[in-house]
Amino acid sequence: MGIAETSWLGLVVGGVGLGLVPSFAPMIFMAVAAFRIFQIVRSSRALEAPRATGLVRILRWLGLLLLYGGALSAVVTWVVQPLMHWWVPTRTDSGVEFFMEFYLYMVGGVGLAGLGLFEFSRLLSFERQARLEVTSVSS
Repeated sequence: MGIAETSWLGLVVGGVGLGLVPSFAPMIFMAVAAFRIFQIVRSSRALEAPRATGLVRILRWLGLLLLYGGALSAVVTWVVQPLMHWWVPTRTDSGVEFFMEFYLYMVGGVGLAGLGLFEFSRLLSFERQARLEVTSVSS
């Protein structure tokens, strides 16, 4: 790779003496995701959450909307890629096939943001419920 190894390309492919460091974040995310899936399969009550009100409810709905948007974008990407290769078999001067896939991949990232918002709203609901229980016990 030569000089490219010292640029951003080196970080992506693990150059510049970093080895597996760029791979740690995806591995940690996959481990957390596998643990969460295991929890849900083991107990169906793992997805339950207290009723959300106010801002928490808005965050939950926004999270769900973004989650479904990311899933829809993934499905559209799987369908559009073969269609684009069939419709435009060679590269065009305008690069429409590149930009179509690029923007679909960018939109796909909203699903992860939606998942984060949804789980954050669940956390806020649980914290509110615990706070209400503590104040009712101490009264």
